[in-house]
Amino acid sequence: MVNVELNNGSVALVVEESSRFKLRPKVLLILNEDKNRFEERVIDLSEMPTDVLSTVLSIRAIISPNDYQINSKKYYQQGIIQKGIANK
Repeated sequence: MVNVELNNGSVALVVEESSRFKLRPKVLLILNEDKNRFEERVIDLSEMPTDVLSTVLSIRAIISPNDYQINSKKYYQQGIIQKGIANK
């Protein structure tokens, strides 16, 4: 599972690739722009979602899970993601 930072500063896990847009996968948002935890949700970057400033979200960088103590196994155990497919 790949951990990414979005262009608005949010942190997410890539949970599913887009067959049409390889650089715009489905991601599970884990941390908000201020790097605070909030209720996780899945967004599909291929649908060109925007943030509160109407900026189209995209991946800025790949990050280490250790940067923000992200434990992807937790999301498998909770059933939020299974085998790379988001359940939300």
